[in-house]
Amino acid sequence: MIEKVYLPEGIYIGVDYELFWRLNPNKLNAFIEAYRKKLEEKQQHINLQAWLNGMYNAHAISACLSDKHSYPQKPIDLSGEEDTADTDSKLFEAYAIRFNREMKNNMPM
Repeated sequence: MIEKVYLPEGIYIGVDYELFWRLNPNKLNAFIEAYRKKLEEKQQHINLQAWLNGMYNAHAISACLSDKHSYPQKPIDLSGEEDTADTDSKLFEAYAIRFNREMKNNMPM
């Protein structure tokens, strides 16, 4: 079971082959937890990239549908904000409100 289950999983999460044989299952848990945190951080990064792509797409669509809205001339600067999910959601909410208001004001009736 060790060579068919635990060893392949240990190698998959980045544990060196030689180190694996010196660890007991309790010490292996630290590697598993570190790998889970790494995956979570990667998922958050991908989510933020997708959100930012959505912002740029919304600007592009708005610029195509309205003469009063233009695509940003330079990248959107997010460096002044904290990198937390709460801040991201508040920023996105403020952006969505502003975008919807602009679209509503620019749509012909």
